[in-house]
Amino acid sequence: MQNAYHTVIAGGGPAGLQCARVLSSQGFSVLVLERSQKAGEPNFSTGGIPNFVLKEFKLPKTVVIDSFTKVTLFTPKNHATFDYAKPAGYVLDFAATKIFLAQEVEKTGGEVVYGASVCDIKVTDTGAQGVYLKTGGEMHFVHAKYIVDATAKESVLASKMGLKKGISTKPTVGMEVILKTKLDKFYKNNLILYIGKKFIPHGYAWIFPFGPNTYKIGAIRYDGSHGDALATLDDYIQKLIASVALGENHTIERHGGTLLLNTGYETNTWHNVVMIGDAAGLCNPLFAEGIRHALWSGQQAANAITKNNVSLYTEALQEYKKSNWQISRLCANMLYHFPYDTARDWLAAKVTKLTPQELLELVFNYKYKLLTKLCK
Repeated sequence: MQNAYHTVIAGGGPAGLQCARVLSSQGFSVLVLERSQKAGEPNFSTGGIPNFVLKEFKLPKTVVIDSFTKVTLFTPKNHATFDYAKPAGYVLDFAATKIFLAQEVEKTGGEVVYGASVCDIKVTDTGAQGVYLKTGGEMHFVHAKYIVDATAKESVLASKMGLKKGISTKPTVGMEVILKTKLDKFYKNNLILYIGKKFIPHGYAWIFPFGPNTYKIGAIRYDGSHGDALATLDDYIQKLIASVALGENHTIERHGGTLLLNTGYETNTWHNVVMIGDAAGLCNPLFAEGIRHALWSGQQAANAITKNNVSLYTEALQEYKKSNWQISRLCANMLYHFPYDTARDWLAAKVTKLTPQELLELVFNYKYKLLTKLCK
């Protein structure tokens, strides 16, 4: 690790690594600081993406662990299934995706340091000078022309600078298990969401394919408190497993964490400091989709930095989000917090008015005008 870099990126998730990947490929000196001790960690993400993401961000098929050719919505009394002739999307191996991106960074001369906690940022009236970090039990200061905050919901640097201003929400808590088990063939290549109090109040549960006889089964509760939330989520997950498993099962991995599913922040840049990924509130509130938006923000931030104009990132972010995050948050409030399951059952019955392609447009591209078709 040197004393100075063109760009220092705090956080080694998809956003930070994609930003570093673009910058280092263009010859800029880049340092990524990741607090986790091991490459690929933490590994908490459902990993579901629409099929165009691989091509758009030049990700190899080696980071894909499964695909989905069906999408199903279950509510307490109804369900709707949409079929696709070819994969509508993929389920990523999240750890493998981050490892691949880190290798890409290093391949073009960038540096990724694990076990490095960013503690503070040095700021003057004209911008930030660098960051303070701790690694190996020692404190260091690293100078940088540009500093990128990719520290997820903690927004470590932006918080210290007072930039994390926006509509606040309570933490959303999620938990997931990777399970080796035998399920009915209906679950093969099927991206399944469960919405309703029967499955989990104030949130949703899911079953995603994750390789031969392997599934990601999890649940998320919106706007709750920490407390024993993970233990409570585990109860709902175990009930879901018991209702679908055809025999014995083996838990390969279990992980959980929190998200802040708000509509973003008032500003995501300050002089030479840029916020990306979850640090910029880019995890969409409807179904907590974050990987695609993280990759996009990292790439856009890098493009703005290469042009020495971070305002280009702000402009791109405004155009990208438009009003979609606000509408997504409103829809999430109604979908998860409305007190009666009859409304969710109505949704499962009416959503079949959409074509399979229209469903993808609604869920992944936030084409909310399509909701008017449900009322006809």
